[in-house]
Order: sequence, then C-alpha cells, then structure tokens
Amino acid sequence: MKKRRLLSFLFIKDVKFWYFKYILGAIIFALIITGITIHFGFAHSTKLINALSKHAEQTNVALSLDTIVEILKSVQTNVMIAFIIEGIVLMLIGVIMSLYLVHRIMGPLNRLQREIQSMIEGKTPIHPVSVRKGDYTAPFVELINKLINTAIR
Repeated sequence: MKKRRLLSFLFIKDVKFWYFKYILGAIIFALIITGITIHFGFAHSTKLINALSKHAEQTNVALSLDTIVEILKSVQTNVMIAFIIEGIVLMLIGVIMSLYLVHRIMGPLNRLQREIQSMIEGKTPIHPVSVRKGDYTAPFVELINKLINTAIR
C-alpha cells in the first residue's frame, strides 16, 4: 500500500489551489491593515511629540519625560484598540468567506446526492448531472458523469 504524504491533498491535480488564493488574500489583507494601523498610530504620536518639542523650545520649557511616556501610552492604547477592532473585522470576514466556500461546495453536493438518489430509485432516467459555473465540485461531477456515461453504454 502506498504511504500517504502529509498535506498530500494540496497536490491533487484537480484542486489546483483554488482555496489557496483566498487564504493568501486574507493574510495579505490582514498584514496591510496591520501595517497601516501601526503607521498611523506612530505617525500621529511622532507629530504630537514634534509639536510639543517645538513648543517647548519656543517657550524655553523642558519637555518632561512623563509627557512623552503618557503620549506613548496613549499610542499603545490606540494601537491595541485598533488591533482588537481589526481582529473582530477579520474574523467576520473569515466567517463570511467560510460560509461562501462551504456554500460553493456543499450546495452542489447536496443537489448531486438528490439527483443520484432519484436515479437510483428510478424516479428519473439515468443521465449526466451538471453543476453551476464556478462550483468547486466540477472535477468530481465530471468523474461521476464519465461513470454514468460508461454505465449507460
């Protein structure tokens, strides 16, 4: 018996990594959003510290370390809140994408099951089955249609 490789399902010819583009897209989207959040958080604090230091130079007042620490704590809080919001939004996007992918796989499988059951029970004649354009079960349905065509002959 041939030993299975770990993650061998990734290398099936008919799958063609259709799911990989969604995963990669979600990771890139999350990284971009995270980078933008960090950039704006630190850009705002840098502008604030520069403005305070210029004001301190003009008025000959020393900018205290406590002021800078408070600004950095504020930035930390703002970035943390932004990450929490991003996490919630990305989880919602993940749930919606999961439901979409499940719909594109399970919808055709349920319909296929009903059609084949109907053919087995004799309610409909044996005939090739079809799926909607873009359904991810198309390679599987093609294989079933080859079997049906072979059985009809």
